Amino acid sequence: MKKEKRNREIWVLTGLLVVVGLFWALDLTGGRLVRPERQGQEDRWVGFHVVYEPMPPSMDEVEANPEAYPEEDRTHWVEYGTQDLAVEGFGTLAIPREILIGEYREATGEYTFPGLEGYNAFLALRTMEDGSQVWGGSYNLADARVKVGGTEQSLSGTIYCGPPVGAGEDWAERVPDYVWRAYNVFQMADGTIYLDGSGNSYGGAIGGMSFSSNATETTTVNGESETTSLTVEVKVENVARLKSVAVKVFDEADQVMQQQEFIPEEAEDAHVSVPAECAWMLVEEQYEDGTAKRTVYSPNDWEYQEEIAHTLVLLDQRGMGQTISLFLALEGKAANIM
Repeated sequence: MKKEKRNREIWVLTGLLVVVGLFWALDLTGGRLVRPERQGQEDRWVGFHVVYEPMPPSMDEVEANPEAYPEEDRTHWVEYGTQDLAVEGFGTLAIPREILIGEYREATGEYTFPGLEGYNAFLALRTMEDGSQVWGGSYNLADARVKVGGTEQSLSGTIYCGPPVGAGEDWAERVPDYVWRAYNVFQMADGTIYLDGSGNSYGGAIGGMSFSSNATETTTVNGESETTSLTVEVKVENVARLKSVAVKVFDEADQVMQQQEFIPEEAEDAHVSVPAECAWMLVEEQYEDGTAKRTVYSPNDWEYQEEIAHTLVLLDQRGMGQTISLFLALEGKAANIM
């Protein structure tokens, strides 16, 4: 069984970002943020693309050591309209607005932004070849919950993160060198997804925080006004790096009937066949920091399903998490499910 494509999208409107459990929020422009004007009635703010990136240097740091801070690669950025910038002593100036267009990947349902690897946390409509429309934009956002339709819409989900490969015991002390950047994402009338570089950044903690946005938009159709609200919340949770996973099956006397062990890379989409006569089973996750997590299942857990998808979090080289599933199937159960 292939990993289920997480292709969900919803449209969202800009609002106030509320940060829970943060030490500070950083304005990366070095001054007052000015929200760019919409390019037309159909351009909509649809949420965030969240990136874990190095903290931007101060002007003094750049001037003191310019070789250490090369200019940002803007190869993929294109001009799109203008935006107003308030400059003290000069009034309001109209400057070119540059955007980075998202690329949709059919195989995964992910929108990628060249040079900005991160997490989709937005809800936008995508038109299929047959004219039908689907929601997308929450790929690799764990525990995603989406509500669409009606006048109240919402998206919530979790980003898991932890220690990089080979990190020492003091790795958490180096966290302030990085920030979480929530780039604003927009959608054009033709469905094009893009970001314009605006958005808040949050630092001071790698996990145990959240930020959210809620707003409303009023549209007029055939002379009648309709107000739609949307709420988006993203949580960031810290997890340890997974070392191994063991699946143990027990009989009525609590004796081990069957045992299988996996390294993290082997556990992804692996299938374990559980004997029908088992009394209970245990999934034990061992982590590199010496901690463990244990989950117990019984035959009753298969009452309405053929397989149980046990969720695990894998961290990449940088410590960014992705959820995977280890599938547990009770022998003979498939034939009993209508």
